[in-house]
Amino acid sequence: MLEVKTIRQIGLIDLVSKISFRINDETKSCILSIENKWYSDIRPYQLEKFFELIRKIYTDEVIDLVLFCDYEKISESVILHCHNNKYKYLTVNDLKEFSGITFDNRTNNDLFDEYWLNF
Repeated sequence: MLEVKTIRQIGLIDLVSKISFRINDETKSCILSIENKWYSDIRPYQLEKFFELIRKIYTDEVIDLVLFCDYEKISESVILHCHNNKYKYLTVNDLKEFSGITFDNRTNNDLFDEYWLNF
């Protein structure tokens, strides 16, 4: 990982991150377009609009994500909506599992560990 830049609320997209990294001496970058759905549902045509908008702004590879607090809000219609609009859906627990952060494997950043381990 070389650099991560985050921007909130680009055209109502909750969070956009531009990530620069190096693989085999080649520098690359990608965009994470993240829609946070902790308290609300996906609005009609929201994903479609955001998919088009982010590609008008960036020419890098874009990964579109919808982040839910848990699986309770992820119905079959939500899965279909995400799939039809090329969005991946995941929960905070999915991120927690993927990170590998556990009580035995802390990051040693008190604030970060407090969030991930005691949330």
